[in-house]
Amino acid sequence: MSTELIPKLDAIRAHELIELAHHRFSDHLHEAEERVLRDSASSSFPSSPAASCPLPPVRAKFIRWIIGDEEAHTFIDPRGIRVWGAAMAEELSLSDCRIPFPLDFRGCEFAAPLSLVAADTRQVSRRSRQRPAKSYGRRWRSEAVPLIGVHSHERHLSAGRR
Repeated sequence: MSTELIPKLDAIRAHELIELAHHRFSDHLHEAEERVLRDSASSSFPSSPAASCPLPPVRAKFIRWIIGDEEAHTFIDPRGIRVWGAAMAEELSLSDCRIPFPLDFRGCEFAAPLSLVAADTRQVSRRSRQRPAKSYGRRWRSEAVPLIGVHSHERHLSAGRR
């Protein structure tokens, strides 16, 4: 497959996923939620959020929808759902969910714990953002994810490093 074809395929998958979300997810989608859809359909990594920018909200029910909708799964890249630079203002309960792809929360803030009681998941990673020092650029640090009841195929959770 030619390398110039890959961005076109990513764009088609993202478009189809966004259309599906508008059709199935009856509420208006926030800009950050559309970004999650574009990033999760893409074979390339999204750009990192700026440390100085405010974090836009992503609703917990939106994340639960994308995880639970079988048709949406066909448009998700194998790298999984990528939520980068967003605020989760409510508890994200993924209890009893089967999550067939990785979840990557990078530069996100959680107002409540991430609940994975009896969830069946491949990988959950979280990298929090740090404010950049003067000329040292953007920094990421790994941290423990506040979790409730975890079962993973890998029997551990991945904490990303950069």
